[in-house]
Amino acid sequence: MNNYVDAFDTANEMISLGIGLLDRAKKTIDCIASREVGAFRASNVKLLPEIDALLADAGISRGEVACVVCGRGPGSFTGVRIAMATAKGIASALEVGLVGVSSIDAVAWGVWEFGARGEVAVVADAMRKEVYPVRYALDDAGVHRLEADRVVKAQVAAQELIDEAPSGAAADVLQLTGDGLAKYEELFAP
Repeated sequence: MNNYVDAFDTANEMISLGIGLLDRAKKTIDCIASREVGAFRASNVKLLPEIDALLADAGISRGEVACVVCGRGPGSFTGVRIAMATAKGIASALEVGLVGVSSIDAVAWGVWEFGARGEVAVVADAMRKEVYPVRYALDDAGVHRLEADRVVKAQVAAQELIDEAPSGAAADVLQLTGDGLAKYEELFAP
């Protein structure tokens, strides 16, 4: 029986890859292997070899893949197209299911998995001095999106987050994550 999920995302300058072990009875997926690979404008030539390498390193054959999951953005238009086209091709060739996942929601779930709780803002780089800022509420039950995807100038997003940040006890501090922070660190530092 096919027991693995092959997941990847190319919405930004990194290729994010993962393999999950599917537990049908519990309806859960446990990550058993993952990696990130720099691929600035090279996802189209790096993605398939990286998928094959991750599967090989984990000792998993293509025939053991039960489902393909890909990031559906928001992000680089070309990057998102590369992930979706590749995912569709793999799923079709293997005759398995295909699921698209919000690239920003995936970041929020990753932060949740590492134990963060409270209000979190994911700030994803949208290029051209713009970001995709999305706020979430994280609690023990999971991740709850507080707003829709949108793209705004990085400076505008930073000021909005400053203006809307919760005040009070340390537990009410707005936590930030996302690749937009590295590029616009000085704007989001406050």
